Amino acid sequence: MKRHPILRGLSSEHHHGLVMARRLRLAHEDGGPETLRLIAEAFLQFQEDDLKGHFREEEEVLLPFLAGYTSPEDAMIARTLVEHVRIRQAAMSLRAHLESEDDLSEIAGETGHLLERHIRFEERELFPHIEQAVTEPGLAEMARLLEPDRRACRLRPASS
Repeated sequence: MKRHPILRGLSSEHHHGLVMARRLRLAHEDGGPETLRLIAEAFLQFQEDDLKGHFREEEEVLLPFLAGYTSPEDAMIARTLVEHVRIRQAAMSLRAHLESEDDLSEIAGETGHLLERHIRFEERELFPHIEQAVTEPGLAEMARLLEPDRRACRLRPASS
């Protein structure tokens, strides 16, 4: 699928998310308790290191730009935000299961399916919608805000 250059970085990150989703699903289907624990821990690390920043960029740059060209009530904006919350909640539940040493199988499978469906939605529906709705000058401004050096600075936690 040909993607506008400014969305390619986020699409590349989606690939890593799909790999993690698959690992969660496979661990649910075929993994023993130790495998499930390792995969759950790997997902939580992925969420901390990659997914939080990825969601932040979508929520702080992509979706506001889209709202400016469509509407803040755009159904795809709402769906994206709701799914981000669901994935965050699934990660919290996975962490709680890990800490209490509860069975991880069901929550790992659910989290994997949820993450995969969300990524497929963004790639197949949200990104094409952005590419169609946002003008080239808007996409250029979006690209400026998504530049790697600005991204690192913007995503760094504020010092107290």
